[in-house]
Amino acid sequence: MLLENAFSKLMFKILSLILSAYVSLFAPIVPPSADEPIKPLNEREVKLVFAALADTQVSNYLLSRYPVFVEAMQDLHSAQYPLDAVLVAGDIVENGLAEEYQLIYDGLSGIDTRYILAEGNHDIRLRSYKQASERFFALANALNNDESIDSFHFSETINGYKFVVLGSDRTEFEESYLSDEQIDWLKGELEEADGEPTFVIAHQPLKNTHGLPETWGSPVDSAGSIGAQSDALKDILTSYKNVVFITGHLHTGFGRYTYETLDGLHMVNLPSLTINNKDCEYAGPGIGYIVEVYEDEIIFRARDFAKGKWVSNFDFTIPLNGGQKLASAWIKGYKNSNSAFSSTAATSDGGMIAVGSSMNGSSSAADIVRYGADGTVLWSDSISGDETCAFNDVAVLPDGSITAVGYTFEDAEGKGAGDCLIVKYSANGEKLLEKVTGGTNGDMLYSVAPCPDGGVVAGGMIKSTDGDFSDIAEIDNSGQTSAVLIKYADSDFSQISWMKSMTSSRYACVEGLAVAKSGDVFASIDVRTPDYDFENIPDKDIGSEKTLVVKYSADGAKQWQSTLCSSAKTYMPSITAGDDGGCVVAGYYSSAAPSDENNLGSQGTFSSVYNGGNAGSADGAVVALGSDGKVKWLSVAVGFYNDFITDIVRTSDGYVITGYSNSTNRDFAAMPCAGDYDAFICTISSFGTKQNLLAFGGSDADKILSACLLSDGSIGFCGSTASGDGDFGDISPAGSADASASFAGKAVLNNNSH
Repeated sequence: MLLENAFSKLMFKILSLILSAYVSLFAPIVPPSADEPIKPLNEREVKLVFAALADTQVSNYLLSRYPVFVEAMQDLHSAQYPLDAVLVAGDIVENGLAEEYQLIYDGLSGIDTRYILAEGNHDIRLRSYKQASERFFALANALNNDESIDSFHFSETINGYKFVVLGSDRTEFEESYLSDEQIDWLKGELEEADGEPTFVIAHQPLKNTHGLPETWGSPVDSAGSIGAQSDALKDILTSYKNVVFITGHLHTGFGRYTYETLDGLHMVNLPSLTINNKDCEYAGPGIGYIVEVYEDEIIFRARDFAKGKWVSNFDFTIPLNGGQKLASAWIKGYKNSNSAFSSTAATSDGGMIAVGSSMNGSSSAADIVRYGADGTVLWSDSISGDETCAFNDVAVLPDGSITAVGYTFEDAEGKGAGDCLIVKYSANGEKLLEKVTGGTNGDMLYSVAPCPDGGVVAGGMIKSTDGDFSDIAEIDNSGQTSAVLIKYADSDFSQISWMKSMTSSRYACVEGLAVAKSGDVFASIDVRTPDYDFENIPDKDIGSEKTLVVKYSADGAKQWQSTLCSSAKTYMPSITAGDDGGCVVAGYYSSAAPSDENNLGSQGTFSSVYNGGNAGSADGAVVALGSDGKVKWLSVAVGFYNDFITDIVRTSDGYVITGYSNSTNRDFAAMPCAGDYDAFICTISSFGTKQNLLAFGGSDADKILSACLLSDGSIGFCGSTASGDGDFGDISPAGSADASASFAGKAVLNNNSH
């Protein structure tokens, strides 16, 4: 027991009885969910994991806080991965009473970890400085089972990472006072860290940060801040690299005031654990962060400890040494009127292939272009006729040959309008094969990928139940469409190893394909009406349009299926295979109007994500699925308007996502706002945290639609632009609102993380 005398022990017994009665009658403790346990995103590579809390402020008379504190502590005690530390950034108790410290001890103790406690103004302001200090040190030393803490400022090193804790050198009511001796001591600690990631903890933030003084509700410049030493402290903290300054005090929850940077200093203001927060987007009590430190980044993962769930939309990452960075190398236009490139693939010489379509009179032509590493056109071809033709996807095969797939409305070989088109070229542009597959109704291919056994898989949508697709069962519905996946035994497409189809009464299509080194095939299927073969997919009743991800073994056996869905529309056509038996899928989702029943407009896969835009607007999304098909992590790219991710590419240190957006805030604050949609490329970590964004814009709509990893580690990309200025000044589209020009480009990826 921390209680000092018999009277204190008696008071604590009385308080315990009152708390028990209160909890039983008015605020029953609800154990947090165990469905989303505390464990790091990557257990093998994580260097340090700690809980970051603030303003627990347990009170002997404000009884409503206690149940929230207990629920949060239950979540910490149930962590499925050992925490290296539990950090509390001040205001641990409300009034500095021995009984309050005893409640904190009873809740926190028992976790096999190191406890790092910072002093807050509530901990000391109503006691003599000597008494407040003794009670605080007694709690810290009892939790750590040693006598190491005898000052409010101290440092500890855990797993090689330094924690430097600051505290007031005298009693202050709201602010803090840092003596010259403590300031000099801090300089020495940061010098010793020598640029290694260092966590500096204080209760109060710097002035004019995190919305101050407005968030404190005072016109006084220093209100809510650390006080008179704020400028001196800022000068010190901003003089060193990789410093993360963690504070509390403001009770501003998760949102716009949580994370800021100042002259290279990373500043994190934690929400109150037990008190309703304000000025934020996620306000409830019971919240804080689980912090994961990796070689190249620090990830702050937002968590509702009282409910036992992640609140992923408020995660953020601090890249160490800058993370992956991008720089534009070149952008080249191809056809400048009503054309677009829809897909690209890398070639072995550092160049790439781009495919798409362009208007050819009243019809369209299927275009393919091979670019060299410097953007020079090495060769090109167009397939056209009296009817529409288009390429949707392209793949470079192991022997260097190239396969493009799409559709044609030419009545070739008696197949009927809307047939699947497969064309194969040699590396130097010689057409080796042109194959049309279909039946009497409309059939189209949207995706293609090579297999390690020399075969090829292709996917798309089929309306025919005759001809080449006579094995697809006919249903009693005029809108019948089947998502189809075909495995060809060789790259000549002469023999089908297996074919899978899933039929709907409205629309279903295999939009994206990825093949793992093992030969496993991952298909991303756009589903509009989950009936017939989609009747039993998971979460079929959530939202409208959704994405079904299916994993097949190399021989065509279905391994699992997973539905990605939201309260409105989810479209995730881009997919890449992982090395762990899982995959990562990218696209966008939208949410229905917020309500208490659907968690601020999000449901299904995105139930933990706050809709940062308006209801009905699109937000970019990346979802990683494990070898069992369950979500490992998800990341969203959110602005206030429409944000679309169109492709995802694996890199050596994470991923690159591409797309377009008309937002100019939140995750898209770096967009040029040049007019209409602007295009972007963004690097993200291997756990989905956003790093650096490279934007392209002109005065009209600009869209990157596909990307690939080039052989030199750069990023190839392609799309369409209606601009003839800005970043697309060398491209001359027709200039009307419905015109567009196809373009391809290259961005250099600088890996500065090692």
